[in-house]
Amino acid sequence: MPDNTVYLMLIPDITKRITSSVNYFTCNESLFVLTPDEQYNILQMIEDSGQKIITMENRIMQPKTPRFAVNANVKLWEGYDVKDVYSRALEVLSKYFINNTRKDIIPLSDITALFENVEGVDSVRVWFDADVRNSEIYQEDEFYGIDEFGDVVLTRRYTSSNGNARKVRDILPLFRGGFTSPDGVEYSDSQSFENRSAFNMTLTAYTRNKRLSTTNPID
Repeated sequence: MPDNTVYLMLIPDITKRITSSVNYFTCNESLFVLTPDEQYNILQMIEDSGQKIITMENRIMQPKTPRFAVNANVKLWEGYDVKDVYSRALEVLSKYFINNTRKDIIPLSDITALFENVEGVDSVRVWFDADVRNSEIYQEDEFYGIDEFGDVVLTRRYTSSNGNARKVRDILPLFRGGFTSPDGVEYSDSQSFENRSAFNMTLTAYTRNKRLSTTNPID
């Protein structure tokens, strides 16, 4: 990249842009990145502030936006309806992604812990899936943004025109549907319990609530 250019990676604070009538999975995707007008206004503000270095050019870079989905197999306690548990899980997952500030990975353990604390869940197994086109973003054959531990990777390796490689943090993951996985699984861009979409929950079994009996003393 030219030495006289300052590259800015700017990501909007979605907590300031989203309304109470929508969540992470249903809001307009335009909220996740700056529009051309917003980029122009920011550059103009820097220009007008008098802080721009005369010999330098400021340029705003758009983040790379690979797509992912969250899948969960759950065992529920008896008496709980899977659709009610799904709604509660969707709510906590939406809040997690809206407030996410991680720059390296999104750990599978974070999502598992979220769901384990949802009322009605006895146990859960969570895994991420990815868009087959993610390999074009990460620029690695058959790597779609999920590492060997099952975590979503937020860095990629960039190779410049002179052959120098470096790790860059310009990944903004979108947990939204509208893609096909490397295994051919299609994820709808409309979030719902009935369709395979950005978040999916499958009930595998119910667990009977076992209460400690006080009738017979414990030896």
